[in-house]
Amino acid sequence: KAAKNAYFELYKKGVIVNQFREACGNPDWHKSLEQINILVSKKMIQIPKFKCSSQYDENGNETWNCTLTNEGCDRQFYVYCAPNKTEARKECAFEYLRYIMDEFDYEG
Repeated sequence: KAAKNAYFELYKKGVIVNQFREACGNPDWHKSLEQINILVSKKMIQIPKFKCSSQYDENGNETWNCTLTNEGCDRQFYVYCAPNKTEARKECAFEYLRYIMDEFDYEG
């Protein structure tokens, strides 16, 4: 636990650099799908799998649910009730980027 805390402190001070953040910048919701493509093209991550489906709310409006999974990552990322498929995919990609940039490096 002490080693994990020391690593996190060095990471926060910028002594240890997150390789994903260095490759594509901070997670950005608007650019999240592009950032994923950058990491894939640099062979830093596998191509994520998106599974999206639509449904209709009580007012007849179409909403989208989406799940992102990626080989080598033990978590799934979900979004429910997005207004369209693109926004659902962006939100999943954004949450995935936040995870690998903020948590993945110092899990132990």
